[in-house]
Parts: sequence; C-alpha cells; structure tokens
Amino acid sequence: MKKTLSLLILFTTLTGLLLIQPSQSSHAQGPIVASPTPYPGEFDFITFEMLGKSDKVMVGPYSSTFIRFGTPDSWYLESGAKIILDLETIVNSSRSLAEDATEYSGAMLEISMDGNVVDVIFLETGSQTIEIDVPKETLHSTRSDGRHSLQLYLDAAIDCLFDHETAVLIRSSSGISLPHHSISHQLDITRLPRPIYQRSSLLPEDALILLPDSPTETELQSAMIVAATFGRMTEGEQKISLTSISALTEEQKTNAHIIMIGKASSLPILNMVIFPTSTTGENATQEVASEEGVVQMALSPWNASRVVLYIGGAEDNAVIKAAQAFSSGALRAGKHSSLSVISNVADAIEIKDVPDDRTLASLGYETKTLSGVGYNSLDYEFLIPLGKTPSGEISFKLLYAHSAIFDFEASGAIISLNGENLGSIKFSDETANQVTELNINIPAYALKPGRNTLSIRAELLPLDYCSVLNNDGLWMSISEDSLLHIPLIDAGNTPTLSGDLSMFPAPFINSPSLSELSFIFPKDNILSWELGANLAENLGQYAVGKTLHLSAYYADNLPDETRENKDLIIIGQASQLPILDELAESMPAYFEKGSNIAIETNANITFSIPENTDLGYLELFPAPWDSSRSILTILGSTPLGLQWSQETLLNPDVKPDMHGDYVVVHAEKMYAVDTEAGLGAQNLSATAVPGEYPTLIPDTVPTTSYAYQQDWVITAIKIVSGMIILLLLGLIIKTTRKDRKNKK
Repeated sequence: MKKTLSLLILFTTLTGLLLIQPSQSSHAQGPIVASPTPYPGEFDFITFEMLGKSDKVMVGPYSSTFIRFGTPDSWYLESGAKIILDLETIVNSSRSLAEDATEYSGAMLEISMDGNVVDVIFLETGSQTIEIDVPKETLHSTRSDGRHSLQLYLDAAIDCLFDHETAVLIRSSSGISLPHHSISHQLDITRLPRPIYQRSSLLPEDALILLPDSPTETELQSAMIVAATFGRMTEGEQKISLTSISALTEEQKTNAHIIMIGKASSLPILNMVIFPTSTTGENATQEVASEEGVVQMALSPWNASRVVLYIGGAEDNAVIKAAQAFSSGALRAGKHSSLSVISNVADAIEIKDVPDDRTLASLGYETKTLSGVGYNSLDYEFLIPLGKTPSGEISFKLLYAHSAIFDFEASGAIISLNGENLGSIKFSDETANQVTELNINIPAYALKPGRNTLSIRAELLPLDYCSVLNNDGLWMSISEDSLLHIPLIDAGNTPTLSGDLSMFPAPFINSPSLSELSFIFPKDNILSWELGANLAENLGQYAVGKTLHLSAYYADNLPDETRENKDLIIIGQASQLPILDELAESMPAYFEKGSNIAIETNANITFSIPENTDLGYLELFPAPWDSSRSILTILGSTPLGLQWSQETLLNPDVKPDMHGDYVVVHAEKMYAVDTEAGLGAQNLSATAVPGEYPTLIPDTVPTTSYAYQQDWVITAIKIVSGMIILLLLGLIIKTTRKDRKNKK
C-alpha cells in the first residue's frame, strides 16, 4: 500500500509540473497581412484608413501632414468632391476667453489639394465634423507618379501669443468623397502595365490570366513568362490569378482585366472581344503571318471599365514570341496603339540605352524647394534599362542650398533610394545661404531593374515656432544640376548554390532572364498552374534581363536537355507527378507511387497517415544527374496542403525559421529540418498532426530542432500520466477494500 501511494505521489507531482510548465509552441506562420480595405466602387467615400493611414495628432503652434493617393484610370472625376474631416481639438490655456468665444480654440486649419488651397477653417474645441467642398479644377495632380496630394496645415499662432497649447486629432475615419463615373480605358500597349496596374490606386483592380482548357507546354510557358513580367513591372504589387476557359466565372469576367494567352484557335472566347484592329478574317486591317506573335488590347465585352489583353498567335512559336516581347516592357506599337505584331523579338521591343551620368534636369525635374515648418519630401524617378546591371562606383552628387534661420541641431534631411537609406544632411552655418555639394555612394543592391525612386525627406524646425518668417524663411532647395552616376553593363549570370529553403529565391534567380529555370506541372491541374504563376510573379522581381526566357513542361515530358541545363521547380500533388519516381533517392522525403504522403527515410519511426490528411511539403535538393543543378518541390497531400506550401515559401515572416532542406506545413504551423545535417530523426508528417499520430522523439534529436519544440509532446505526457493516475487510483481502491475484508 505504501509503495502504491509513493507511486501515486510521484506521478501526481510529475503531472503538476507538466501542467505549470510553459508550453513550447511550434513555429507558426506569421499572419498574412491584408492590404488596406479597397474602396468599394458603389460608394464615393474613401476614408484615410482605407488609404493606410492611422489617427494623426497635430500639435501647435504649427504642424502639417500629407495624404497621397491615386485614382483608377477608369474614373472620370465629376464635380461635387468633398473632404470630410473628423476632428477633435484640445486646448490647454490659462487665459480666460470671452464667454461667447469659449468654443473657438483660436487655431485654424488650412486644407490644400494638389497645391491649391481649398479652404481655411476655424477650429472649435472638442469634437467636430467638417465638410469642405473641393472645386473640380483643383483635382489635377502635378506629381510625376500621378498621385493626388492632400495637405492639412495647422496654424495655432495663439500658442505663441498666450499661455496656450493646441492639439488636433485627425481621425482615420476622415476621408474624401470623389463622385465619378466609369470611362473606357486608353488602349495603348506602350503604356503597359497600365491600365491593368496603377500605382497607389484607391481601387486596385483584379488581373486574371486565361488559358485554354488543355494548354500546350508552350502556352503554359508563355503564361509563366507573362506572370513574371507583371511581377517585375509592378514590383510584385499586382497579384495575378489564373484559370482556364471552362473554369471562368461570370464574376471573374465582370471584375477582372483578362489576359488571354494562347493560340487563337485554342481560345474561342476571343470571338466575343472586339479589337480596334482586326488581324484575322475578311475584315482584317493588318495582316499577321502564322509565325508572328500578337499583343493586342481591347475593351472588355463584359465590363467597359476593364480591358482584355491578348498575347498569342496562330502557332505555338508565335505565342512564345509574343510573351517574350511583352516581357521587355517596351513594346513597339503597330499601325494602331492597341496592337503590336512580333516577327522578331529583338525588333519588336525598344529599350533605350541611358548615359552613365544623368542630371535631375535630364530626368525632367527642375530645381525644387521644400519650405515651411515640419516634414516634407521630394521624389525623383529614373530607369535602369532591362538587361543592364550596375558596375563600378555608383554615386549621387547632391547640390542643395538652405536658409540660415531654422534650428540646425533639430533639423535634417535623409536621402534614400527605393526605401534604402543612403545618406543624410546635417545643416550648419557653413552650409547656409550657398550651394553645397554632398557626394553619396550608392550600393548596387539599392538599385533595381526598371523604375527607381530617389527620395529626399527633410524636417525643418524653427528656432522660434512663433516667428512670422517660418512659412517663407524655412526652406531647402535641390538643384536640377544634381547628378546621378550609374555605370551600366550587360547583365550576366551570377551562379549561386543553396541547399537551404530560407535562402529562397536563391538559387533560382542566377540568370538575369530566368533562362536557367523550368517549371514542372501536372496536366489538367489549374491550381498547380496558378500557384506557378504566383511564384513566377515573385521571381520576376529579381529578373533584370531584357526579355524573360523561363520554361515550363509537363511532368511526363521533361526533355533531357532541360534536365541537364536547368534548375527545376516542381509544383503539384506527388501522385500526379511521375518525375518524382526517379528523384526519390535524392529527395529528403520521397513518395510511393500513387501516394501523396511523404515517407521520411531519416525518421526512426514511421507512422501510417491517411491520404486525406492536409499537409504541405517543401523540399530542396541537388539534381541526381548534376549536383550543380537544384530542384525545389512544392507539394501537397491535398489541394489545401499544396496551397499551404506555396504560402509558406513566399511568406517573409517565416523565412528566418525555414533553415533546412525539408519543410512540412499544417495549417498555421511549419516544421523545418536539415536532413543533410542529421536533424531529421523525427517524423515531421506525424508531428504536424498531433493527437492522432503522436511521434516518439528519440534522445538523439537535438533540442534545437524546430520539430522537437512542440506542444503535442507535453500534451501526450499529460494524457499518459492521467491514465496512469486513474489506474493507480483504481488499484488503491481495490487494495483498500481487500484490507477491510481481511480485517473483518
């Protein structure tokens, strides 16, 4: 009996320790951050929150803030625009105001749109909602990016005259009403990616790639090239969906810009589109040979505020020509701005060389001045031609001047390129009232192919906030003679090897044109094709070649030349990918024929997991036929598991924890190990679905392994301990009854 009680105390103590022990949670994927809620087209009112702005506090005596936004090309702004401000003004004053003036704070708010003052309002203490009419003629952007700029300027001069403090809260529920009606887009292929993508638009519009129901490998390849092109044209901001003709929904027809890719004979839906310039039939206005590619734009027959972009031709080789020419982002228009006919890719594009030295004036910018109290900024855009890469020393010679009457210690300016800080300015008496030269070295990684944005952000703070000279006396000018020095050479390959998933997209971006990359897909699997397009869009941001040349094949038809000369990305469910059979011995975890559940050869214990279990798999390993070539598999036991794999691979929040060559994903949990380093002794597939298929963790598994630190281990021990306690209690009761009988 005593021995039994001792055992009970021991297990009770163990259970108590486990219950109070903090659990070690598995690594969860970071939450997918949604874009700001898009403006719903049936309403005219756009809140500041929809523009990504939070509540803003402005503090007197003087303060200013800017809100910038773009409108879709399909919007024609009408009269009746309004700015609605939801404000709260707080005043702290020792001065007694007249009884009839207690509601007036003594401060004013100046509202400007695109540099034009539209109203000045007197602020009352407490909360108030103010509605300001915006004349139509003031809604005219003067910025190079086409965005509108709303400025709010607080003038609380009363804070300078008396013992008085003013603060104004601009709530994010404030906004602007923009009455409009939809108009047809300008059909000009030389302006692509507009109108499909418009930077900083209030209302991002969907884009959809439409393929034939049974696309050829060339048509599928063309779709991947087009997706990658949108990635580099829009810096990954325009998300692309993909579907086939039979899967196209009425909602997609109505809401999306549709990019039709393939042979004209494979896309019967093309007959519903009325192109301004016909290339087929008796009414053809421009003859196109069967081997020539076509890039053509028309208004959508399902929604006049959307467009249809056709990239194709009569034959497969014509389709690929059209896609590669489109990838240049520099198409030549034909007789009509909506059409480009491609006989030869090199002749169909127009990429202009640029000099090594470019002044701001040569980029189209005059000398500009920042003035007034507080923060302000200037942006300068310039291009790095596709196919070129920086070489040698890169620099920016900034010529600037500034006034001498602001607080040099508290003020300053920062120079950045594409969000990367390059340098800063410390103002002084020595630099005041003269042109000063500042030379800034630019690291090559700060530049990118296509459009680049150089920003100068300044904060000018006065010596005396109450000086009447603050508005005009605080200034900084940027000379148009400031000079960018960027020597360029033709882009070449940059070979890298990586066996670590956390290093993705390496090694799949070694070639500037992605020519060393092939996607491998199952047949008749739209989800795999769409995930491939999403991945191509991501990789396109790193491609600097003049045109893109990535390829795509079906898993049952991989040419020997591709095996030997390409890195492969294989996407789908294992049972639909026969190529995995010959890769089995090289994979961190292989798949039996017809199965979608991985078999982990390094695991000490193997569990049987039902085929319908949702799991995602990522594996990175050298090709068995050439160790200098890499293969990435993005797999799923189910379609949902396949989507989890893709989301995890592209999720920057989890990238630091993806060290290794093998990852298993289940819902929001990710398990990563490096099988080459011997950190794969546990069965990750079973670990990913705790409770049903518990995994025994051997003593040899390092505690640093991500899969080791899981809540299910604690849970399993608690369950087992509880069962033992119940058995012991039953034993105690039985023993006690037996003792009583013996006493009787």
